[in-house]
Amino acid sequence: MLKKLGLSVLALTLTAGLAIAGGAFQGFPLVGGDGVSNCLSYGNNNVCNQYQPAGPSDVPPLSTLPADTNIQGSGLSTVAIPLSLTGAVVQNASPLTATTVAVVQGTNKLVLTPAGTIAALTVTLPAATLLLDGQEFSLYTNNTVTALTLTPGTGTTVTPSITTATAAAPVKLVYIQLTASTGTWQAQ
Repeated sequence: MLKKLGLSVLALTLTAGLAIAGGAFQGFPLVGGDGVSNCLSYGNNNVCNQYQPAGPSDVPPLSTLPADTNIQGSGLSTVAIPLSLTGAVVQNASPLTATTVAVVQGTNKLVLTPAGTIAALTVTLPAATLLLDGQEFSLYTNNTVTALTLTPGTGTTVTPSITTATAAAPVKLVYIQLTASTGTWQAQ
């Protein structure tokens, strides 16, 4: 009896593994996909009969990923991890000189594509209550920002002060939560 149960569990495990490897769980919308380029299955005469659905053009900043904690019996076996902790959320901007770019909650990378050198730019970071401990933030630019002002959000500070950005040297920060409503951005 125990031998049959063991073989049944083994067969089920192998079948699930093969189903995953065989693409049985495919078909989720593809971020940046167009809905007509990625064929999921082919029919007669090698004609596509199912395309992967189009997803959003970018990953929304407040997205989450499901994850298994592998903690048995706690009721917390599956959790949602904010995508902002993975470093995957990008915000693009093409600012002009003497303007302000407000960083959207959950953003990890701000990519600036100004037409040329910017004399002055202000970048406003989110408030402490919208940030997660350990969240990283990077500012990339294709042109020099001569006078950069990083304005910390409510309840946050930026240490040390960063006053310029160049194409060859991205600005990289990590958020350190001090309390539920305060924290500091530390330069990396």
